[in-house]
Amino acid sequence: MKNLISVALLMAIIALSNLSSCNKGGDIPPIPDDAIRNTDDLKPEPDRDTGPVPTDPSQPEPPSTPPTGPTQAVQRISPSDVNPDDVILVYRKMIDPMQLGQISDSRKCHPALPSKCIWNSQVIFGYQTDDLNKNYPKELWEITHIEFTSSFYSLAIKKRDELLCMHNIKMCSGELGKDDDKFIVKNPKFWNGDNDDHIVDNQFTNLLRAHQIEDDLWIVKDHTFDLGKLFRLDIYALRRLFRKNDFISFSVSDDTFVEDPEIKVYLQRRKPRS
Repeated sequence: MKNLISVALLMAIIALSNLSSCNKGGDIPPIPDDAIRNTDDLKPEPDRDTGPVPTDPSQPEPPSTPPTGPTQAVQRISPSDVNPDDVILVYRKMIDPMQLGQISDSRKCHPALPSKCIWNSQVIFGYQTDDLNKNYPKELWEITHIEFTSSFYSLAIKKRDELLCMHNIKMCSGELGKDDDKFIVKNPKFWNGDNDDHIVDNQFTNLLRAHQIEDDLWIVKDHTFDLGKLFRLDIYALRRLFRKNDFISFSVSDDTFVEDPEIKVYLQRRKPRS
């Protein structure tokens, strides 16, 4: 029995001696960077190419993305005052050029409309096209039609002219009066041809006379003209007019008060070219 105890003690001493000798080198040395760890992938994935994917020239290009947003629009244009020296007037200045809102001597006006009275004058007004061409450039938008809306208060005086004219194209709608003396005040720079070359139709006269209130008073409220039809302009001429001119000017003569004239330009987005 004593021999067995002696053998066990001897083996314990030998084991303790081996453990002590293993720790003599101090701290465990660090693992080299290029050592293979058991968590490493022995076959790492190759680097990915983040550049553009080459295209096959034999394959067709994908279709372009259609434009987003509305496909139709309306641009409203409010009137501006006109310097008479900046436009070719229908009459010489003996027929007073009047701005919107101005009135003639009320003693010559109808008692029912002392504040909306024009007598023997040409009312001039115009429209800037800057916002139209900035908001809806012709490269992206095309004009489909244009409307002109206004109210008119007219004295039904005999032998008077009834004209709605556009200065840019020297065209009018309406009728000339029968007073021969009045022809001396016509502006020859406007009337550089026969009357029929400048008066395209009588829509304006027909409109006034269809709204007779009394024997000597005609009132038209919020009437809308198709501007192209009024001046016999096709859509291509109308587009050129509003795209190439910074200012479009009009006049109404010669005994008619003009109230709130407005232009509405209707547009449609152009389709992208395929």
